[in-house]
Amino acid sequence: MIYWDCDGVLFKYDYSMYDHIYGEPDWNEVGSHAFLRCEPDPFAQEITKRISAQMPDDQAILTAVDGRHGVKARNEQIFDKMTIIAKGYPWLNLCNFMACESEKRNAIGKIKGMRLTKSDILIDDYKKNLSAWRNAGGTAVKYVNGINSIGDWPGPYIDATFMAEEEAIEILMKIWYESC
Repeated sequence: MIYWDCDGVLFKYDYSMYDHIYGEPDWNEVGSHAFLRCEPDPFAQEITKRISAQMPDDQAILTAVDGRHGVKARNEQIFDKMTIIAKGYPWLNLCNFMACESEKRNAIGKIKGMRLTKSDILIDDYKKNLSAWRNAGGTAVKYVNGINSIGDWPGPYIDATFMAEEEAIEILMKIWYESC
């Protein structure tokens, strides 16, 4: 399964969501609907659409939500993320939408009932998530979005800032087929 992160991957990283209300990010304020302001990343849209044509059931959305501010705030984050995915990525199956409050590697490990394998492929822009995923046995691919960089990431990456969509798809498909 290919797991796509939302913020900074499927959707452009939005600095305005980090405008703080009472010291907390906007998305923790019930009624802010901060995630509804996110714009789809055109590069990720094209890649996921083309992969969906070949493997319609092998892509999932794996996104973090913050439950520390109550059920209403968490549920609003989930609903808003599902809403923007349905609008921006109608070819992705919302039955494969997973929101987690814990580390992504732990959430999928619990769902699968076993350790991650090479065929569990995470596309994420955040090195901490990628490193934890790889250390848990999965395959981690860094998404370079123009705000972050490859930096010292030792693994595979796709770069939305200069890579052709064809090249990104080839990289992901090669990883997918080698992992099976």
